Amino acid sequence: MKTYFRFLYNFIRIVFIKVFKRVSFSGSFLHSFSKSTQLFFAKKSEVYLGRNVMSDGYCKFVAGSSAKLKIGRGTYFNSGCNIGALESVTIGEQCLFGPNVCVFDNNHDFDAGGVKFTNNTSPVTIGDRCWLASNVVVLKGASIGNNCVIGAGCVIKGNIPDGSIVTCNNDLKIKTIVNK
Repeated sequence: MKTYFRFLYNFIRIVFIKVFKRVSFSGSFLHSFSKSTQLFFAKKSEVYLGRNVMSDGYCKFVAGSSAKLKIGRGTYFNSGCNIGALESVTIGEQCLFGPNVCVFDNNHDFDAGGVKFTNNTSPVTIGDRCWLASNVVVLKGASIGNNCVIGAGCVIKGNIPDGSIVTCNNDLKIKTIVNK
């Protein structure tokens, strides 16, 4: 019974966003987002959500003005995920996102005078059936192929070919504590 209320709650949220914020929304209206999932879709943004996109607590989805955000059917976001599109973020079908995964198609501009409130962007694409483990960060311009596994803690930029497993080499250095 609880699942039906979750679908109904999200249906109402998405209809409200579509009608009152005038977001170009397409795809399914049936999703299993937790109540704490935040949806920030600006006017003139284009959002597509495939059927049954799911999220656990405290996820955040942002599509800025004129940005495109596309998430394929059956994709699951664990707690703490943050997806930010100022230009274009495309995520394929049946992907699994571990806790605290961040995907951004933008960076702040900066120069010798410091960081600015303006951004530079480059589209991000993630293929179908990918698994991004906990604390993965996907940076602007990244392209991840289909059927990829991205290991915990990786920072992804550039192109990752189909069928790849990506890990980062964080060698642990273990020493015995010596009394002084």
